[in-house]
Amino acid sequence: MPRSVTLLQVVAVASLFACSGGSGDSSPRPQDAAVGGPNCNNGRIDPDEACEGFELRGKTCESEGFERGTLTCSTACTIDTTNCSTCGDRVISGLETCDTDDLGSRNCETEAGESFGELICGGDCIASSENCRSNVFGIRCQTHDDCSGDDDVCVNVGNDLNTNEPFQYCTRRCPAPGSPVGCETLFPSAICRQANPDSLCSLECESQDAFCPSGLLCLQGSCYGDPP
Repeated sequence: MPRSVTLLQVVAVASLFACSGGSGDSSPRPQDAAVGGPNCNNGRIDPDEACEGFELRGKTCESEGFERGTLTCSTACTIDTTNCSTCGDRVISGLETCDTDDLGSRNCETEAGESFGELICGGDCIASSENCRSNVFGIRCQTHDDCSGDDDVCVNVGNDLNTNEPFQYCTRRCPAPGSPVGCETLFPSAICRQANPDSLCSLECESQDAFCPSGLLCLQGSCYGDPP
């Protein structure tokens, strides 16, 4: 009889150990519901899931505190806000390529393959390369150091009629006024124009409304980059 009792005790202890989830038990725990739960990806949303597939329980990027974007459900049946964003919060998120003055690691070289100019962040938080250039001509500058090369100079080409602020841009010294020599690598139609004290490369235009390539502005008979 004592031996029989001992065996029953062993069986009872073994059963208790198995029910308590001892070593070797890989079944889901209740807390696993936070990362999917035992029924995640079964084709229907269950009470312990935040979402399932395309079923989001009516939630959107807006309801999660964002301005726009597409809310999705992760493979762990949790809400995924990766594609949500709020333009203007200075955080690049969702489908944004920039936000306010934060361009991440983007520049004219990475976005447009151009060596000069300034990448800007648009009002839609998408980086714009409209001010990027393949050369220094028309690039806004403050000093000669902002331009590259020994023959590249920063020149004041006039003032804004509304603000009276100077328009200063990079261009290049050239040896032969009236000819394209030394300017042809800037733009195909650039010519050397007599200036004081140096002759400078320029793209000539007839009036303020005349068309200048690459979005340049016609100012005092020459094409230059967009105003500062």
